[in-house]
Amino acid sequence: MKRFEAVANVILLAVILNVQAGFAETVPDAPSSTASAPEAGAIIDDSIPGWTWSGMVEVDDPVFHGGVAHAGGSGSNCAYTFKGTAVEIFGMKGQTITVDGRGHKLGSADVLLDGKSVGSIDEKAGIEEVGTVLKEISGLSNENHVLQLRATAGWFVVDYLKMLDGESSDVTPRHPKIQSIIREGNYRIVPANSINECLGVADNNIQDGGKLEINMQTPGDDRMWHVEPLGHEHYLITSTSAKNECLCIASPDNNGPGPQAFTWHDAGDPRQQVDIVPLNDGLVSICLDTNPNIVLDVDHGDQGATQPGTHVICFTWHGGINQKWWLIPESK
Repeated sequence: MKRFEAVANVILLAVILNVQAGFAETVPDAPSSTASAPEAGAIIDDSIPGWTWSGMVEVDDPVFHGGVAHAGGSGSNCAYTFKGTAVEIFGMKGQTITVDGRGHKLGSADVLLDGKSVGSIDEKAGIEEVGTVLKEISGLSNENHVLQLRATAGWFVVDYLKMLDGESSDVTPRHPKIQSIIREGNYRIVPANSINECLGVADNNIQDGGKLEINMQTPGDDRMWHVEPLGHEHYLITSTSAKNECLCIASPDNNGPGPQAFTWHDAGDPRQQVDIVPLNDGLVSICLDTNPNIVLDVDHGDQGATQPGTHVICFTWHGGINQKWWLIPESK
């Protein structure tokens, strides 16, 4: 299984950053146990404060988001209060869930919003699926809502919630049936140690062999990246201003001293597929799919503040701040 050292365990709030030419982006802020309006795509893990559990127990397993989920049988229920216009419920499907060494048959649960039924979830399935979308609720007013789940037959499992913007997107997914932690769309890829800057290409030379570096955030498509889920948490990351050029982790001639990060036309090569791994506080690492220990790294960014023009390289994962990134959705 791919490395999941830690996963998001906070509600993502937004702060406004004033950057070049009055351009503003939002980044995750501090945790809160009260209802809030996190960014679209924000994950609300079952481990954060604010949940109410009745008759449900923690299930520790690295396959779950954050290494833990909550499960309960007959008479159990849970609730969470959020502010937003749309939300997805993630859990698992299969035949059974094992709790304290005992197997329990998976079943169904009623879903209520603000005390009114909005349908149900059914987790019974012949094949086990973890991290699957159980239900999406959209078209809500942008105010506080109380989401409740109540077991109706067998056991049910809650892993996390994911906030959506509730609005139609300008991006049409090429693979609409693929469910993933990162929603398909356009993002700025922002280094954790320099939130006024973002991932770009030297001299905006977005072509085969273009070298990645840290640049100031600017409006428009420049320095914006399209993240496309390919299934099983593999992703293709392409430039929005040169749509056939994608992020590649390899040695250009395959004979270099070690992996490098650059842009290259989409050739369907495995070295052009990455894993986006959730970490603490909404951050992620971006690693080579064929070798998850090789990650996108701001060169020497762990030794001081990052400056525009700093090279972005590939390096062995060590957990430094220069190997962690925010994915900031495009502002509509």
